[in-house]
Amino acid sequence: MLGPRVAQFVRRQLTRTRVALQDPAIFRTRRRLLARRRLLLRGDSSIATVALTFDDGPNSVFTPIILDFLHEAGIRATFFWVGTEIAKFPEIVRRALREGHAVGNHTYSHPDLAKIPRHAVDREIASTSELLEQITGERTTLFRPPYGSVRSRVLRQVDERGLICVGWSACGLDWDQANAQQIAQRILADAGNGAVFLLHDGGGDRSQTIAALPLIVDALRSRGMAFVTIPQMLAGPGDGNQAIAS
Repeated sequence: MLGPRVAQFVRRQLTRTRVALQDPAIFRTRRRLLARRRLLLRGDSSIATVALTFDDGPNSVFTPIILDFLHEAGIRATFFWVGTEIAKFPEIVRRALREGHAVGNHTYSHPDLAKIPRHAVDREIASTSELLEQITGERTTLFRPPYGSVRSRVLRQVDERGLICVGWSACGLDWDQANAQQIAQRILADAGNGAVFLLHDGGGDRSQTIAALPLIVDALRSRGMAFVTIPQMLAGPGDGNQAIAS
C-alpha cells in the first residue's frame, strides 16, 4: 500500500499529465528548447557522468553538512534554491560558489508555476535571480520549476529570461519519510550515463538524505561514474532526449 506522501506524489504526476494533455503546445515547446539546449533533462548518454542536484535550500542545518560531505568527497553539485531561504542564509550561498558548486533559481516562494498567472511567474523568477546576483555578483543561468510543473508558457518565460530549464531523470523521493537505503535505491535504479539526480537539502528533515549520500557516491564510483555540475553537463555534447519530470 502506498504511503500518503507517495500517493500524493502519484496524484500530482497524474494531474501534470492531464495539464500536458490540455496544453499540447508544451511538446512542441520542449522540442524547440531541447534542440537549442535551453532545456536539460539528462546529459550525454555516451559519457559516464552524473549530476547530483539539491532543491529547496539553503537550510542552515542540512546544507552545510551536505557541503562538508561534498568537499570531503571531492564532488561538485548543483543547488536549486528558493528565494525566501537565500535571503535568510546568504553566506551559505557564497560558500557553495566558493567551493565550486553551481547555484540555480528555484523561484522565490516555491509555487506551482502551472497554476499561477504570467505576471506572478515573472515575479517569482526575477526576484530570485536578482537576489542571487546581489549576493554573489553573478547572474545564474539555471532554473528548475518547483515540482517540475510547467506549461508551455512557463517554459517560454524561462527562456525569455535567458535561463536554462533543468529537469531530472531520477528522484530519491527523500521528502517521503524514506530511510537512507530507500533513497539510495531509488537514485541508483536510474543511474545510467548522463543521469540527473534530484535530492533535497531544504524543505524538511534531510538527515536521511545526508545518510544516503555515501551509499550513492560509493556505488556510482564503483561503476566508474564521475560527478559533474549542471553547467559542466551542459558543456558536453548531450542528448537531452528524455521527458521532463512534470
